[in-house]
Amino acid sequence: HANHTSVGAGLTERNHYLGPTPGRVRLEYNNLIAPDRIVVYHRGRVLGTTGTFVPGRGTIEFDWNPPPGGSPQDYVVTVEVTGAPGEPLTRWAYHLGCPGGR
Repeated sequence: HANHTSVGAGLTERNHYLGPTPGRVRLEYNNLIAPDRIVVYHRGRVLGTTGTFVPGRGTIEFDWNPPPGGSPQDYVVTVEVTGAPGEPLTRWAYHLGCPGGR
């Protein structure tokens, strides 16, 4: 559905359109050596998170239950990646799947 890679400290936010179909969504990440924190939001509500700053690979899973008959903005999630403080060279990548694993 969406792949992203980045280099650098601080906070990165990206929006992803997941669409009106409900289902289970997987976000697979690789934070490499320097730890990063990843949070997935929908309209300000947390759907999934690494919880803390974590290195290496992992998966965040959440249920996508969009409102029926919503506007396009209702079907967008925000993925926020924050590099650990004092880690100026953090690198990370993630892949966000479609609802239902398509």
